[in-house]
Amino acid sequence: MFLADGPLTARFNEGEQLVSNGTATDGRLANSKPASARLIFAVPIGLGLSLSCFAAVAQTNLSAELERTAVEAIDHQRGAVSAVEEALIKEQVLHVVDKYYEYAATGQAERIPAETHLIPWIILSRDEVYDDAEETAARYAERRRTGPANWSKSTYNARNVCVLSDSSAITSGYNVRTTTDGDILSVEGVAYILMKTRDGWRIAAFSGTTPQKVIRCEDEH
Repeated sequence: MFLADGPLTARFNEGEQLVSNGTATDGRLANSKPASARLIFAVPIGLGLSLSCFAAVAQTNLSAELERTAVEAIDHQRGAVSAVEEALIKEQVLHVVDKYYEYAATGQAERIPAETHLIPWIILSRDEVYDDAEETAARYAERRRTGPANWSKSTYNARNVCVLSDSSAITSGYNVRTTTDGDILSVEGVAYILMKTRDGWRIAAFSGTTPQKVIRCEDEH
């Protein structure tokens, strides 16, 4: 810090010699001061406050810039999709679920592992894992055989789709089973997790829910 009158002036605590711009008052160079002398500088208070304020503003602007850059990076990260791509994914996801419902209701169990389900796949709400196509087909064949004889159709309702990335999505709604006469047999809530594979979108897992619980999602920014 500077304790003298000006920013380029200093005083030795010992030696009683004033130094200005590096030259002592007796003509000697400043570096000839006694070894025991201490040189202390003081920054004027006003200047110190100005520098502090400038640093605070600079830090704030830097933080805002970093946050904006991070948000922009999210938009361009791997897996991000455009609005057009998102609409197409939603259509494809719902098409897979609709095929699954058709095959399950009409006794086409062998088509489920071939066209709608990933192998292996999981029922999260029941802690069930199906490791192969034969086991999957057998499950749905048995389910259709032991189900209501007048079960004619399953309809997926609400049909909300949350696109997580270009290769993953969640769709949530409720399943209504009806008879050939249109009578309702059951209403069950469900959420499906789908993954895009080389063969297209497939159901990787699902969980039962209450019919009122539908998963929805919105962009944070």
